[in-house]
Amino acid sequence: YTPSGATRSYTEFKDLTATTKLGAGYSVAPTNIELPTDLARVEGMLVRFTNALTVNGNAYLGDRGELVLSNGRREIPTNRYPAGSPEAIALAQANAANVIVLDDNIFTTPATIPYLAAD
Repeated sequence: YTPSGATRSYTEFKDLTATTKLGAGYSVAPTNIELPTDLARVEGMLVRFTNALTVNGNAYLGDRGELVLSNGRREIPTNRYPAGSPEAIALAQANAANVIVLDDNIFTTPATIPYLAAD
């Protein structure tokens, strides 16, 4: 698995110092998406996953507050196909499109591990 995209993405709002509230009652509606998808097209947007997600990794949950999520289990390509075969390459590409990291954005070790509710 090779992650894609910038590790630190900035928008034109990077150096924002003040905001003005123009009114009440307005909110941003989330865009519904499902994995696998090209997440770059919704970068910086509020999204809602309409399919159930599976935890595929929690190695950094205690250190960084991160969970690796996907639509179902992701299989290691060489568990099923010979290394370098077209099938293994295709499965690796499918795995890369079927992953998102849920991050608490704290950048430090959390005092308590944040477990999610079932719903």
